[in-house]
Order: sequence, then structure tokens, then C-alpha cells
Amino acid sequence: MRDPTIRFGGMNHFVLPAPGLDREDGASLAMRYGSFAIEQLINVILGEGGQRQRLEVKVFGGANIIKDMATVGFHNADFVEEYLQRERMRTMASHLRGSVPRKIRYWPATGVVQMRELQNKAAAEIFD
Repeated sequence: MRDPTIRFGGMNHFVLPAPGLDREDGASLAMRYGSFAIEQLINVILGEGGQRQRLEVKVFGGANIIKDMATVGFHNADFVEEYLQRERMRTMASHLRGSVPRKIRYWPATGVVQMRELQNKAAAEIFD
């Protein structure tokens, strides 16, 4: 996410869309949730002089890559799409869902993103 006028932005990674009603949600736990991570990123950009209506968003991920957490990735993708639509935020690029992890490199000043899907051996080394 970035504001192209001030050439400032950042990215985040989250494990779950939002805390469940039965979970403790202290400050240290909150950082793992998309609902918290996205708001924090927006607030940092706005704090540097960004304007919400100028924000450009690029989203990647949401793959179902861990067997024991079969649908978490797709739930994250659904969450981020619904959040961005509800908040009327511009999505400039997206590559969501699937079954393999991605490696993302992002330069907020220019908005350039490099994405590579990690296949077979590289993915196995990370998740075994």
C-alpha cells in the first residue's frame, strides 16, 4: 500500500483475518490479524502525510499451503477483498489464492512489486 504523491508506503503480512470472539487479543497477539495490520499500515502512511483517497493497494497471497490449516489462505484472500471493497480502496494489482507460497519484493516509493511463486523444493524447504 502506498500514497504515490508522497512516495511513501509499506507492506504487511498476516496469518488470520481477524480475532475470534473466544480469543484473547492483547497488543502482541493483535499484530497477527489482518484487521489490525491493515489499519496500522494505513495509519502510518497517513501519519507521514498520505491521504486515504490516494492510497494504492496491491495484494498477494492467500494460498492454502499448510495442510492442517486447509482454508486459512482463502479466508485471508476473502477478507482482504471484502475489506478493500468496503473501504473503497483502489486495488492496483492482485494475485490471490492458489496452493503455493509467494515471495514478494516491494518498493513503495515507485510502487514496483516483484512476485515469484515458490514451487516444489523451495516451498518444501520453507514449510517442512
